[in-house]
Amino acid sequence: MKKPILYSEVAYLIGVLLLSMGNSLSAYADLGVSMVVAPAYVLHLALVDVFPWFSFGVAEYAVQALVIVLLILMTRRVKVRFFISFCTTLLYGAALDACMLVTAWLPSLVAVRVGAYVLSIFLCSAGVALLFTPYFPPGLYEVFVQEIVGKWNLKLGVVKTVYDIGSLLVAVAMSLLLFGTLRGIGVGTVVCAFLNGTLIHLFGKLYNRLFTFRDALPWRGFFEGKK
Repeated sequence: MKKPILYSEVAYLIGVLLLSMGNSLSAYADLGVSMVVAPAYVLHLALVDVFPWFSFGVAEYAVQALVIVLLILMTRRVKVRFFISFCTTLLYGAALDACMLVTAWLPSLVAVRVGAYVLSIFLCSAGVALLFTPYFPPGLYEVFVQEIVGKWNLKLGVVKTVYDIGSLLVAVAMSLLLFGTLRGIGVGTVVCAFLNGTLIHLFGKLYNRLFTFRDALPWRGFFEGKK
């Protein structure tokens, strides 16, 4: 049977929304967010009481801006795709804050929190898998890994693992320094670390089996041609 067409621009928007809802549910569950977003979430927890406008999404803007600076220093190159990728961050951060407003209405019941956490793992994995299908550059976390791999011809899996562990260590250090205990990091962080890679791969295979991806707009050459 002929597979239905899923336009890459639509896949991009759905991916951002799924990832935003997944991370907001993870924050609501309070069992530990993923290693990648942990530094931003800890920073949000530390500053939101003093600056009410410093939301989870705003914290993501701040952290990913630092990622751009670090990437430029490490590669000694400034690429347009770095800043195009930051546009994904802007959209994701706004969607994340909107989803946080929704999850704030959920009851603080253990069963609901556990269910929300389980759902968050699947939503995040499904969202990330969709973000690898369009021609838009993915989030800066993924771009950072890709650029380091390309710069020194390293193995993708190794660089991704080092980056994730580095994010976790930074979040742990921030949490201990700012709170004297671990906040935003827990058993859920560990579970997410073990499952995310496998689930992203499985969702990617599922999407390719269910859909034919096609561009609705003639922008692929523009985005892929940018250095």
